[in-house]
Amino acid sequence: GLVENWNVTLNYASGEYIKWVFQDDWIETNAIEEFVKVAKKGYDFIISKRSFILDETATIEDKLYYFKKVQTLEHYFNQDAVGSYFSASKIKDIVISNIALNFIAEPSLIFFKKSLILKVGLYDNLFHQICDLEYNVRLASEVGVYVINKPLCHFAIHANSTTNSNMRQKYFQLRFVEQAYYAYKLLNDKRFKTLQKLMLLKQKLKLKLYYKYRIHEANRYLEKQSNVAHFKDSLLNYPFLKHSLLDKMFLGLVFISIDMLKSRR
Repeated sequence: GLVENWNVTLNYASGEYIKWVFQDDWIETNAIEEFVKVAKKGYDFIISKRSFILDETATIEDKLYYFKKVQTLEHYFNQDAVGSYFSASKIKDIVISNIALNFIAEPSLIFFKKSLILKVGLYDNLFHQICDLEYNVRLASEVGVYVINKPLCHFAIHANSTTNSNMRQKYFQLRFVEQAYYAYKLLNDKRFKTLQKLMLLKQKLKLKLYYKYRIHEANRYLEKQSNVAHFKDSLLNYPFLKHSLLDKMFLGLVFISIDMLKSRR
């Protein structure tokens, strides 16, 4: 799978830094030079200003999302600046304000020190859509992130892109289960312990409410489906659903919903 391939690549990488460039994306000829200049100043996780390239197959929804809805870190600093550093504390605030929205960067826009893998681990292969967001937040929660205020890397969006393909094929998983999993990890996973220590009580409560809301919406979605048998197997892939009373209640409610819908037919 996609994320497994990323992890194999990270394990084989032998250099001091990691820089992704995916098949649909491209970088400026001086991009690596610019990233290295910033890295030499002591920054271990660096991104460039976002640049979305939408081709003629991109839908109106795509255009509205990427140019209007997507939050980007350059919205949070003076555009006359060469760049800006965001501490783990600042990242925490933006994470809570934009739960499950990829406000940091797509993989082709990031540059980080390979040694950070020892602290944060590899990508989580239970994610299919926000795997990059979850990993970027892990990196930023350890060392913060520096944003170069130049569009050095360009992220392509089109009808057949992985983002759009995932959403069409795995809507339930991506829209409900994956977002609940992300909120769960922010609250409970030891790899987010730095972020957890920085969170205020009201921020933790917001995450918990978000988690419960996604669960509620998942059940509402299932009630409207005509073919629900495959959902049970997909949910069992998420060990986090078994970790607490609330999670067991969610799993039970979803399976009850599935069984009830099947019995009606």
